[in-house]
Amino acid sequence: MNIFGIGPLELLVVLAVALIFLGPEKLPEMARALGKAVYQFQQMIEPFRAEINRAIEPVEEVQREMKQTLHSAPPAIGVPTTQSAAPPATLDRAVAASTGEPAADDQTLAESHTIAPPDVPTTEESANDAG
Repeated sequence: MNIFGIGPLELLVVLAVALIFLGPEKLPEMARALGKAVYQFQQMIEPFRAEINRAIEPVEEVQREMKQTLHSAPPAIGVPTTQSAAPPATLDRAVAASTGEPAADDQTLAESHTIAPPDVPTTEESANDAG
């Protein structure tokens, strides 16, 4: 149990220090004053808390409706549930392999999947550009 981030042991130390500095006569008065201050602070905050709750209520209602709509919506139509469709190039290769012929687009696929290095100027070209 933490009160304002202070555990029970720390609270005991604070009370012991307060008892030493205030003395046994003033400690109950100070505790009462602190209790009244906390109560008054809570009473002052209550209208603000109620106003914030009233302002948030429409947003929460829309959020509940959206969640309810999402949970009750049917699954999307046209979305494949399995990956049975193979790309055309794979199908062409499969047909070619079954007939013993080379696939027509093997060279095209190899060229389309190569990555060309960027054009990097050599040191001679960069020296000529600078001068």
